[in-house]
Amino acid sequence: MFTEILIDESVLDLDMVKQIRELLRAVPARIISEQESLHRLRGYHSGSRDLPSAKRTLLITRNRGKFFKRLENPDAVFDPDRARSYRFELFQGCPMDCRYCFCQSYLQCQHTVIHANLDDARDEWIQDTQMSICVTGDISDSLCLAETSVPVYRKLENLFSSVMWELRTKLPFPHSWDLSPSRFLLGWSLGPAHSISVNEPGTATLNRRLADISRMLELGYTCRIRLDPIQPAGGDYQGYRQLFQSMKRLFRGNTPDMFILGSYKFSPDLLETVRNRFPGSSLIREEWTRSADGKLRPFRSVRLAAYRQVISLIKRFFPGVSVRLSMEPQWVWDVLDLCDSNI
Repeated sequence: MFTEILIDESVLDLDMVKQIRELLRAVPARIISEQESLHRLRGYHSGSRDLPSAKRTLLITRNRGKFFKRLENPDAVFDPDRARSYRFELFQGCPMDCRYCFCQSYLQCQHTVIHANLDDARDEWIQDTQMSICVTGDISDSLCLAETSVPVYRKLENLFSSVMWELRTKLPFPHSWDLSPSRFLLGWSLGPAHSISVNEPGTATLNRRLADISRMLELGYTCRIRLDPIQPAGGDYQGYRQLFQSMKRLFRGNTPDMFILGSYKFSPDLLETVRNRFPGSSLIREEWTRSADGKLRPFRSVRLAAYRQVISLIKRFFPGVSVRLSMEPQWVWDVLDLCDSNI
């Protein structure tokens, strides 16, 4: 997965770094002697032309800011789950190259980054005992270190006794995972098989994701399904119907805790990046409209039709399971009758 490891010398002696180096000993590593030199690394900045290569460099460094950050809602967006959660700055970026990923224009550094000084986060946690759910996959994939992720999360489990960790992933789930179901909320992004193969290169196949969800449900974990982004115009209704048929069959009577639905949402800069990087992508041929939060989304009628189609499938195959929206204004919740009783 990674072709090179860069290690900030300020974290070189941390046990976590030594553990990661041992687990990834086949990957060549070199020490970055000065923090300032990070900004001169090839591929560091978001303007780098060789993003796929930059993403496959793992940068192990120190978080010099806060680890715990509230997931605030942007103006004109209603997302109650987001407003009640924190982002934990464990990872930034990932080695995958999803065509629509907002990190292409959002993150300054395009390397996959892990902040190894986790002990420094304890003081923050002590100061705010109201923390409950902390998301590690908001600006990354929670399992971007693959099997090496397990000891990292074991350390988090031991450091913070009352935190529920929410993992979000599109990668194969580690077979060695043995951490407590009471401490980890697991979320997978899903979509029709064709959409995954075209728009999410380097991620786990749909079949692998479904098998992982089924396995973790059997083990007693709370699992959530993120259908985000839904394809424009319901883009592949038969693909979604087949997806739900597969989920119903493979989950063997177990049900996810929740479905979270979202649409494509591009900043103007991100859409321009997608046009430049993927000129043959069908994404740039879609019609987009600017929303109140400044993001470009599918037209209102198209978006609502796609949501209604998928919600009808949820009601058919998983009746009673909660449905939420991701980063949509209040009026969309109201139109779709996703009222407060469903929150």
